[in-house]
Amino acid sequence: MSAKTKKMINPILVVQVEDGNEREVTHTDLGACIDLLEGALERKLLPGEVVHTFNDRGTIKVRDVDIQQIEASRIEEEENVKVVFFKMNLSTGWDCPRAETMMSFRSAQDYTYIAQLLGRMIRTPFGKKDFLRC
Repeated sequence: MSAKTKKMINPILVVQVEDGNEREVTHTDLGACIDLLEGALERKLLPGEVVHTFNDRGTIKVRDVDIQQIEASRIEEEENVKVVFFKMNLSTGWDCPRAETMMSFRSAQDYTYIAQLLGRMIRTPFGKKDFLRC
């Protein structure tokens, strides 16, 4: 691929969280996640940089960050998105070349599920190279 045809990668961190219950959206501490992200970035998160794909929720306020709900199919086109929180819906039938790094708070035992989730990351532009280096 020549320098003229190379496309810039605008990476996304994909974070899989635990289920919640009727009182809380997830048992994963999203506040701690926000604190860690802002600490690593050494700045506050900007509006629209963090989104979620929880189908049963709208915008979630965590600390002072509004985490908007987004359809998985729109993630690739939303250039300002840097972090996506999800539960299960990104593990099957979703490809996002910008998803470069994944963190999961869920435990999994099913081989097929684990393979599908890893497959999402392997198909990213740098995924094959990084995965094989591990």
